[in-house]
Amino acid sequence: MSSSLIEKGFLFFEEISKLKKEETIMTYTTGLTVFNKAPGEKEKMYCNVCDSRCEVKRNILDYKDFGSAMAKKKTRFDRFQCPHVKEKWHQKLEKIVKQKRKNNSTKIDQILQEEIDEIKAEHLS
Repeated sequence: MSSSLIEKGFLFFEEISKLKKEETIMTYTTGLTVFNKAPGEKEKMYCNVCDSRCEVKRNILDYKDFGSAMAKKKTRFDRFQCPHVKEKWHQKLEKIVKQKRKNNSTKIDQILQEEIDEIKAEHLS
């Protein structure tokens, strides 16, 4: 892997796929697995992937989204995050949920929903 590309901040799909397992890139999908809300706006929230109750960190000072990070503007907010977000089964489930949202076929939706239900039953019961 070209270190100059990494130094410049460029990682292409082929290079990402070559990363070692311990170098796995973790992403959080706002609106699915992580939620940033105004302090006190919500008492509790649930993951839109596995329906688990999210863990919450209250009144944190950080970048709320990509735009605020680019502007270097930190604000206070409550961050809700699924407790299973780092687990492999949850990451697989998140990909399936995203695929289902993009899908336009009711037959494929049914197949994807069956797989979602099976994964949830295996890991959350």
